[in-house]
Amino acid sequence: MKCTIRAGLLLVCFLLFRAGGLAQAYFKILEQPKQSHHKKIARFSNGDILIGDSPLDAQATDRREIILMRLDPCGHTVWAKGYKLGPNYLEFKDFVLTPAGDVYILGSAYIGAEEMILLMHVSPDGEVLRFRMFYGGTVDHFTFSLDFQNSQLLAYGLLLHWNIPKRGFVAVFDEDLLFQWGKKFAPFESFGEAIFTHDKGFLCRSGPYLVKLNAQGALEWANIFDTGQGAYPLSGPLEVDGGYLLEAYDKGFACFYKMDNSGALVWKSAKFPSTQDPAGMTLLEDGKVLASWNFPESGQLAPSFLYLSPGGEILEQHQLIAPQGISAGQLSHTLAKDRILHLVGSSNPFQNALGQVSDFVLQVPLDSLSGECFFWEKMQAVLPNDLPIQFAPLDTAIQDASMKDVTTGSIVPHPLDIVVRDMCNEVPAPSLLQRDTLLGCDEIWTVYLPGPGFRWDDQSTDNPRALTRAGSYTASDRQRCNQPVTYAYRLEKQDCDCPVFIPNVFSPDGDGQNDRLELVSPCQFVEYQLSVFDRWGNKIFAASAPEDAWGGTWRHKPVLPGVYLATLRYQLLDKAGTLREGTLVQDVTVIY
Repeated sequence: MKCTIRAGLLLVCFLLFRAGGLAQAYFKILEQPKQSHHKKIARFSNGDILIGDSPLDAQATDRREIILMRLDPCGHTVWAKGYKLGPNYLEFKDFVLTPAGDVYILGSAYIGAEEMILLMHVSPDGEVLRFRMFYGGTVDHFTFSLDFQNSQLLAYGLLLHWNIPKRGFVAVFDEDLLFQWGKKFAPFESFGEAIFTHDKGFLCRSGPYLVKLNAQGALEWANIFDTGQGAYPLSGPLEVDGGYLLEAYDKGFACFYKMDNSGALVWKSAKFPSTQDPAGMTLLEDGKVLASWNFPESGQLAPSFLYLSPGGEILEQHQLIAPQGISAGQLSHTLAKDRILHLVGSSNPFQNALGQVSDFVLQVPLDSLSGECFFWEKMQAVLPNDLPIQFAPLDTAIQDASMKDVTTGSIVPHPLDIVVRDMCNEVPAPSLLQRDTLLGCDEIWTVYLPGPGFRWDDQSTDNPRALTRAGSYTASDRQRCNQPVTYAYRLEKQDCDCPVFIPNVFSPDGDGQNDRLELVSPCQFVEYQLSVFDRWGNKIFAASAPEDAWGGTWRHKPVLPGVYLATLRYQLLDKAGTLREGTLVQDVTVIY
C-alpha cells in the first residue's frame, strides 16, 4: 500500500493490486427467496446486474410481491427489495433496463377476483418513481412480455374469457406509463412474446401463431407454424439481419429457424437435445447469436450455451461443469460488449432433485470460460434436422384495444434479506481501512477515491467528493472479488453557531429600505413556519418559506402602525450538516 498526505487533513491511499482482478467469474446460489420459475436478468452500464422475480407460491401465501435484487460485479448484494400493494397479489412478468439505468416492470395485479396489467417505473436504487394499473378485459398471467424502444414501452399479454376464444393484446405506453394505443387479436396461445422491429412495427408470437403489425398497428402478415408432428415454437422472435430468429421444440430436441421480413422460412439449424424451457438468445456484433439452454444429460439439466452463425450453423456448444448437480428450469442471460456472460436459473416446477442447485446466478468472461470451481466444457451434440417446418397463412382479426387506468393504492418497497451463497468458497470479508478527521464547522473535506475500481456505497458518483456534513462515508472496490477493500471516511465537525434573527422594527413605507420583515440566518432552513398576529390575536400573515417576507399588509391594505407578534417555528441545517430546530416569539413594531 502506498499512502500520501495532501493538504494537511487529506489522506489519499492508492492500493496496488495484481493485474487481471476485474470482471472475475463467480457462481452464486440464491437460497432465499427460492421456488420461483421466471427469473429475468439485465445488466447496468457499470457492470451490476438486476434480477426480477416473484415467489412461485405467491398466490397461496402472503408473499404476494415482486422481487428485485441488484448485485455488484462480484455478486454481492447492493440492494434487494420487495414490492407489495397492500394485501393484493402482484406478480412479476418481465422488465427492461434503459441505458440510463431506469427499470420498467410489467406484471399482473389481482384486486379481488379481477386481474389487471401492472406497469412500474423504478429508479436504479430501487425506488418506485410511478406505477399504473390498467384493465383491458380479463387478462391472464401466462403470456406477458415487455420491450422498450424510442421512449416507448410495448406490453404484450393474453386476454382470457371463459366463453370466447383466447385473444392477445399489444399496448403501447409512453415513459410516464400513459396508454397510447392498443390492438387485440385472435387466435392466441398461452405462451409467447412480442418485440419492436427496426421498421417501427411489431412482431408478436404466441404458440404457433406469428403476427406482424406496422407502426400504426395494422396487420402486415400473419402465419401459423405447422410441422404436422406436434412441434411448436419455444422462444423468439429475435430480430436479425434480414429477418427474425425463433426456436422450436419437438420430442426432446430443439432447433432454430430463420424467417425473412415477410414471414417465409429462410433456413433451419441442426437439432440438439433440449427441454421445453425456451432458450435465451442474444445477437452479437458479428451477426452470430449466442443462445443459452438446458442440456438434458443423465437425469440432470446442464446449463449450456452455443453460437449460431448468421447462416444457421451451430458453431460451438459449451456445457457447464460444476461441483454440484443442477436442476434449474428456465434460464435467462445477458451479454454485454465486454463479453461478460451473466446467467440466472430458476426453479424447475416439474423437477425437485434433492441436493441439486436450482436457483443460481453465474458470471463468466467468455474469453476464459472458467471460475474457481466450475468451467464450461466444449461439447458436440447435434443431429440432422428432419423436422418439416412450414407455414400456412393465418386468418386473424385485429381490433382496437382500450386500457382503462384503474390505479389504486400505493406500492412501497421494503428491504429483503436475500441469502446469496458462493458455490465455490466463502467470500472473504473486505479489509476495512478507516480515515477520521475533525473539521471546523464551515470547512470541507475533499476526498479522492483510492483507485478506479472504487465506488461510493451510497451510489454517489463524485470523485473527488466534497464532504460537508458530519457522518460516515464508505467506498468499496468489490470488483476485486478476491481482495475486497472498503474505505471508511468518518467526518466529525465542531459545533456551529446558527442564530436566527427577526428584526424588532421595520417600516413598510415603500422607500426601498427596511420595507419587509425579512428573517436572517447564516444556515439553511429545512422547515419554516412564520406567523404574524395583531394585538387582538388575529393571524394576519403566514409564510412557509423565508423568501415570502411580510410587507406590512393585511387583506391587501397597509396595517396600522403599532406592535405585532411574530412567531417562527423552524428546522435548519448548520454548517456542519446537523439538523437543528427551534421556536422564536418576538414583538415587531411597524412604523411609517
